[in-house]
Amino acid sequence: MNPMEGGWVILITLVFAMVLSVVHLPTWMPDWLGWLRPEWIVLVLFFWVVEHPDRLGMVLAWVLGLFLDVLLSEPLGINGLCLAVITFVAWTFYERLRMYSVIQQ
Repeated sequence: MNPMEGGWVILITLVFAMVLSVVHLPTWMPDWLGWLRPEWIVLVLFFWVVEHPDRLGMVLAWVLGLFLDVLLSEPLGINGLCLAVITFVAWTFYERLRMYSVIQQ
């Protein structure tokens, strides 16, 4: 991923998704609402892998998962493995997903 050839947008959205993954809800909101929050990093990574499969690889997803492990203070490798598997699945099905219409996707 070369930042000089448009990689900045991908990098900024991935960093923003990592920030959104650690942001807490306001105290006046009920706690159960936190369960409805999406996994931002998974959504953004899946989008970019389907949109530009030649730019994002499994190694980048694994390193991003390691950063997420450190950010969330979880055991090292858990999120890295999950994000690498998600990247592999997105690589496997990206041509099929692009063939469908927006509503079917």
